[in-house]
Amino acid sequence: MKVLSPSKHIYADFMLTLFLWAAPTIFVLPGSSGQYVYLMGFAQLLLAVCTNSTGSIFRFFSMPVHGLIEVCTGVLLVVLSFTWSEYDLRMKPFYITYATLLFVLNFVTDHKDVAAKTRRFKNASPLQGTRTMA
Repeated sequence: MKVLSPSKHIYADFMLTLFLWAAPTIFVLPGSSGQYVYLMGFAQLLLAVCTNSTGSIFRFFSMPVHGLIEVCTGVLLVVLSFTWSEYDLRMKPFYITYATLLFVLNFVTDHKDVAAKTRRFKNASPLQGTRTMA
């Protein structure tokens, strides 16, 4: 079920960034853990801004690559929640919540590379010859 277009996905990523910046207060995370979450929020914002979509500024990543990065991040967070922060009762629910949000967001997003369709004109052929307008 693909409900979100890539441009709406970017706006959802911006909302996810706000969630990450509010998470240390919501989940009452201790000092260094809260700083990691703020860094994760900055990384999420950087990923959203650098994805090739209508809501972003820079266009380094295509939407399928963006989705792959988010899925890998979600898998890493689930693994971290059961290994690294196994006994940290504040970070484990946060990691699982954030991973769940990433998985659901990627499940409902249509990750087709719409920018690839708009990179060239329809039925365009490469330039012939070396003539240029001077």
